[in-house]
Amino acid sequence: MAVINKTSMKRDSVKILIALFFLIAAGNLISHMFAVEWLEYATKPFLMILLFLIFTFSCKDQKSIPFRLTAMALFFSWVGDIFLLFQPLNEKLFMLGLVAFLIAHIFYVIDYRKLRFQVKKDNKSQTFINVRIVFLVLIGIALYSTLFNHIDNLKIPIAIYTIVIIIMAIAAVQRKGRTSDRSFLLIYFGALLFIMSDSMIAINKFIEPIIYGRVLIMLTYIFAQYLIIQGILKHKEEEFDLGDQDN
Repeated sequence: MAVINKTSMKRDSVKILIALFFLIAAGNLISHMFAVEWLEYATKPFLMILLFLIFTFSCKDQKSIPFRLTAMALFFSWVGDIFLLFQPLNEKLFMLGLVAFLIAHIFYVIDYRKLRFQVKKDNKSQTFINVRIVFLVLIGIALYSTLFNHIDNLKIPIAIYTIVIIIMAIAAVQRKGRTSDRSFLLIYFGALLFIMSDSMIAINKFIEPIIYGRVLIMLTYIFAQYLIIQGILKHKEEEFDLGDQDN
């Protein structure tokens, strides 16, 4: 009975945290929509903190390597959020934010490699993977080519960042057939939304402002992180239930 009550309390806590996360997310989007600066400062720092708490309360195996990798990805995402939040005060903070998110993506890449079952992919899955990899590489090339003449002395850092985020998405695609369909789709779409968000940041900053750009950037970023975390949790739940510890 005590175990059941503890599990029930944990689930209730997760539900409250998820509701709070989306409430803070809504507040952040409103801050951009109506240019309410104090609301942005009051909400953005808490997004990754709440997502980390959701992940921590939901995860059944907090000693696993994927848990630690995810925690580090969320930490560096939070660091990146803070740097970009204060970027208007000092342009150098943009580069620091770029580095923080680059590190976060590297942790996600390693994480996705761990979050796979030992099952053989069929030919259909492999074809799906190959087509998506080509698609992602072309997106990376198109994005960098679009930015190339606008980024001056940032050509190398942005090239490195573009390569890393595309590798992150490729690592997500390569989970096809090696996890549940739900876990795969959540992380895959999360990775695509991450690319969309970062692409809009670059276009908005270096080429020309996008209509409702900051709203769209945060909307895609918030859902990207949320979907990725939910995808990781779905994999770990199945792994825990099946007793398949491929880590």
